[in-house]
Amino acid sequence: MNSTCEKRVLVTGVFDVLHRGHIELLHFAAQHGRVMVGLNDDAAVRKLKGPTRPVNNEEDRLFVMNAINAVHFAFLIHSTRVDEAIMTMKPHYWVKGGDYTMGTLDVNEVRAANSVGAYILFFKTVPGHSTTSTIEKLKT
Repeated sequence: MNSTCEKRVLVTGVFDVLHRGHIELLHFAAQHGRVMVGLNDDAAVRKLKGPTRPVNNEEDRLFVMNAINAVHFAFLIHSTRVDEAIMTMKPHYWVKGGDYTMGTLDVNEVRAANSVGAYILFFKTVPGHSTTSTIEKLKT
């Protein structure tokens, strides 16, 4: 018997300054199964987002993510790429935010998802909700 609860759903990202869009994405992922969240570690975030990021360190981001009911468990990814996490976790679904498309995903990450049989799902971005816009609001 294949129930939704048995499906593994991998969500990956920075999740630096948590906002409504993040929570809606996690609830969307939870509709497909048990949610595992791979968070890029601080070194990877600096490479991806620049020297002023992350705002919240990896320990705090991990703590907060693990406190969210929709999340089964969260773990750190020690890389800017998530292909190794995909290969290790072998999810049924890999969920990415709406700022990504098949054309903008890393080729090796897509290859990893395909090799474990994971469906790639995109969650539509929630307008007006992004970490970058939140940080900009705080500057004013």
